[in-house]
Amino acid sequence: MEAPQNADVWHAFAAAAAAAAFTAASIIDALQPGVGLERNAIGDAGAAELAKALARNQTLRALILERNRIGDTGAAKLAEALVHNKT
Repeated sequence: MEAPQNADVWHAFAAAAAAAAFTAASIIDALQPGVGLERNAIGDAGAAELAKALARNQTLRALILERNRIGDTGAAKLAEALVHNKT
């Protein structure tokens, strides 16, 4: 999915990506030991939602997040969550 150029469209795109990440976070809570979420344009907002789920999840052992437009902020949230996740 390619990012849009128009600012209004970009906000809609970002909101959709965050919603997808929220759904992904819900799925993580009920998942098997591994999941691939690559190429979903999750972004930093979505990564923050995933981090909330990862911090409390006790079953997930592998999560593939490549090509999701996650920047330093989102990566930091995920790393912080993984400090608390011992699985």
